[in-house]
Amino acid sequence: MEKPDIFIGVCYHKNSPTISSQYLRPLHVGATLSKEKLDFAIRDDVGDSISNRNPNWCELTGLYWIWKNVDADYYGLMHYRRLLNFKPRESHRTQSFFEVTDREIAKFGWNDASIRNACSSADILTAHSCVIHPSGASHVSMSNYEFYKREHFSKDMDIVERLVSEMSPNMRPFFINMLNSRTAFFGNITVMKRSLFREYCEWLFKILFEAEKKIDVSCYDEYQKRVWGFLAERLTMTFVDYAMAVHGATRRELPVVLRQLPPCSTNELLQIAQAKKRIAQVAQPKDDGPDDFIDIVMAVDSKYAPHAAAAIHSALVRSERPQDMRFHLLDGRALRESDSIKLEATVSQFGAELHVVDVDDKKLRWLPLNRSHISLQTYFRLLTPELLPNIAKAIYLDADIIVCADLRKLWDIPLNGNPIAGAPDEGGRSQSRRLQLPLSHRYFNAGVCVLDLHALRQFDITEEVLRAFRKYGDLITLQDQDLLNIIFSGQTTSLPLAWNANTRIFTGNSLEPDYSEEEAQESALDPKIVHFTDRIKPWNTKCPHPLQELYWLHRNETAWRETKLKTVKRQLLTLIRNRVVAKNRRLRKARTN
Repeated sequence: MEKPDIFIGVCYHKNSPTISSQYLRPLHVGATLSKEKLDFAIRDDVGDSISNRNPNWCELTGLYWIWKNVDADYYGLMHYRRLLNFKPRESHRTQSFFEVTDREIAKFGWNDASIRNACSSADILTAHSCVIHPSGASHVSMSNYEFYKREHFSKDMDIVERLVSEMSPNMRPFFINMLNSRTAFFGNITVMKRSLFREYCEWLFKILFEAEKKIDVSCYDEYQKRVWGFLAERLTMTFVDYAMAVHGATRRELPVVLRQLPPCSTNELLQIAQAKKRIAQVAQPKDDGPDDFIDIVMAVDSKYAPHAAAAIHSALVRSERPQDMRFHLLDGRALRESDSIKLEATVSQFGAELHVVDVDDKKLRWLPLNRSHISLQTYFRLLTPELLPNIAKAIYLDADIIVCADLRKLWDIPLNGNPIAGAPDEGGRSQSRRLQLPLSHRYFNAGVCVLDLHALRQFDITEEVLRAFRKYGDLITLQDQDLLNIIFSGQTTSLPLAWNANTRIFTGNSLEPDYSEEEAQESALDPKIVHFTDRIKPWNTKCPHPLQELYWLHRNETAWRETKLKTVKRQLLTLIRNRVVAKNRRLRKARTN
């Protein structure tokens, strides 16, 4: 058996930036079922183990292995993507990292000296407690039981409550307090001194092994089958409260550090720089080809008219037959006539059509707006089937995009009988959990959508919206995007991510996307549509987006072109910033090596 002073297992299930020291020990969880070989990690299938339970028991197979196979003064468990900060400042604010270098190790105290100091300060270390609320809806406070009932199956928690009452009645008061509490810490991330840890594991696995006999997970989806990890989180909170009250144990809360989905590497940024020239090239016009129009819908006011012009220009120059494109601008009487004339000039030079569609927004004014950079126009796309009654199909585009490929290729993607198609959102998994959408639904970003308007007219959209608000209420935080995902859950065609390449692909993502790192990297290197999501916009001076110049390439071909002096100043600032970013990357890489 291992005999260190402190043993904190860091759970891995795939290759990832490694965090390791004498006290921090990488642990390959689910090793017995894994096809990957993690040479840097201890396998959890040697000695006494439950490694084969990992698909449903998650990090608990690592916890069990530590309990049965390690002899130490302090024991702990963390994850390669969720770790304690052993060198916290006063704030408990969650922080993030992309890679593991000397800088991150020093900053977050992932070294033996910091860990030893933290362990000496308390009997139990846990992640910091937070107010319980659905993901993305911090204004909706819930108890532990209410939250579990909403996110999982309350019958499982009821079974565990009965088992706690029968098998360890001394724990029952603390379990009930946990169920009623409106704060929690998650992830089964703890460090405990020896006597407490061994009592904790003895009790935890006794309850869970008995619950396993009574809970049938055969009909659960892959997410809900991780029930034992979810239940263990609540039992862990119960034990910590018990240990403090009965044993007089001291507890210290530490901030959690999250690994973000990494941004493009320096190498990839160089490839993107080379790709800029390729995707900036205009298409060669053709006279032959399909005779059908491509109808493109945008919601535009005078504030966003310059950005819409850049987006429209990019779509036209990438098209082999721009004369087949018809742009429909949904205007809630906020587009000046002078701006309409400028937009018409951008379109007409390519032989395309532009139509301004008047929208009476009175019927939408009751809908909520909870983000400062979002206006009522975001809901206009819900009215598209009604506003364009003679059109069968359309592509909806936000104005903060740049088209990098012929939209005919997007137009020709089959919808397979679904009324709408969209690419996965940069925070899709957490958004789906907030709205309790099925695992089979890939929450999509509504900034780029293909709409079967004929199929959409079969829905009473107004009634569907009212039903959604009646059911979800203030859990709807992303306006019409949430509504579209709710209404068309299970009836959506998922587009390749490259057709809606969001900003966080290029700058790093601390959210939970419903796409892989591989998908993100492929989309960054060959985007079909670049979407400047969130508040990072290319017309802002301090925009860090590596493809910012694509926006100006097209805007400067419209009536909203900037002066030469402004161009030189902006390009100089961009050059300086990019060089600083590249230098910092090289320094971090050098420190790592």
